[in-house]
Amino acid sequence: MLLRVSDDRVIPAYVRWFINHPKTQASLSNLAAGTYVQTVGKAGLEGLEIPVPPLERQRQIAELADLAAQEQKLSVRD
Repeated sequence: MLLRVSDDRVIPAYVRWFINHPKTQASLSNLAAGTYVQTVGKAGLEGLEIPVPPLERQRQIAELADLAAQEQKLSVRD
């Protein structure tokens, strides 16, 4: 499934961070179906409410998430 952000008040990187956040993943796992590969259907995602902070806060969250991912990659190398 491909998600697109079509609202200028929301940054795609923020949506990615929110969907991948452990609390959101836990909520989505309750909606997942399947035995071997679990998936969440379109209806499950349509019911997902995403809090939308101001753009600057979204940018900060997305940047911090990117930095944390880079740090994780670097620490795995060692």
